[in-house]
Amino acid sequence: MGYLGIFIILTIGPFGLCVMLGKYVFDWTYAVSFSGPAQLALLIAFLIGIVLCSLGLVALYIAHIHNEVLGRPLYIIRRESNKMNTHDQI
Repeated sequence: MGYLGIFIILTIGPFGLCVMLGKYVFDWTYAVSFSGPAQLALLIAFLIGIVLCSLGLVALYIAHIHNEVLGRPLYIIRRESNKMNTHDQI
């Protein structure tokens, strides 16, 4: 998911930036043809790319935690008792 998010950001980010700057700053003719809903769709797609990148980072973090815990024992003995059982006294 992280790679898909990076792909979305790298493709839609520059295109959306050109459309926004062209419409509101430079008054380019091709950028004016994008309506409000089309601009909103570009913004939403860009934000979805950011969310997917974040999801990929969380998945990497959970995988790292899983690899750290994989070889650990189920429990740790804090102190060993030297008491003898009743079977050992015979």
